Amino acid sequence: MEENYQSEISTKEKIINKAAEIISRKGYFAVSVREIAGKVGITAGSFYNHYTSKTELMDEIISRYQSEMDSFFLQSSLPDSIDTVAEHKELEILMKKETNDFIEFWDNSYRERLWLVIAMEQHRNVHSARKVFEETEKMLNSYKVFFQQLIDKKMIKEFDPHMLAIEYVYALKSLHAQYKLSKVHAPPKHEIRQRIHDFIHFFIENLNTTNQKGN
Repeated sequence: MEENYQSEISTKEKIINKAAEIISRKGYFAVSVREIAGKVGITAGSFYNHYTSKTELMDEIISRYQSEMDSFFLQSSLPDSIDTVAEHKELEILMKKETNDFIEFWDNSYRERLWLVIAMEQHRNVHSARKVFEETEKMLNSYKVFFQQLIDKKMIKEFDPHMLAIEYVYALKSLHAQYKLSKVHAPPKHEIRQRIHDFIHFFIENLNTTNQKGN
């Protein structure tokens, strides 16, 4: 009984992994249950022992993407790290570490496939679009708190923290997406990572309260 249970779990995982791989390349509507099953090495009938439909399978992929995002946000300590920052150099190091942690977290073939599916299907699948929106909102809220804390400590110039979060998060998300896509397209990944670090340096320098024109 235990052996059969383990075999079932293993087959279900194979379906998820292979489906994410194929859908990330071809798109949801271009992939059939028969094709997914064939790549896993099972029959279409066997597929339905694990998922009632391709829609249910897609819902599972979206759910797993959400779980991975929740896992990253839970381990992120950016707002809680503000008390350890005493100068702008430390602030820049902290923010670069946060984005490096994000890149390394997603620099994983399983998570990468989940992200590619969501990135591709967000324009056609309302659930995928909702997850992208929720992810963005979480990042915006986190950085809004972070920038407000920096303003309260008089470490950065006084701007609307919500607008700072919008400017920072949307630029960062674009660079993160470019980094992920660079794994299969030019320019090389190291160039994108340097671009991200350059952006963070530029952003922090322009908020530096001691960096006034004419000084």
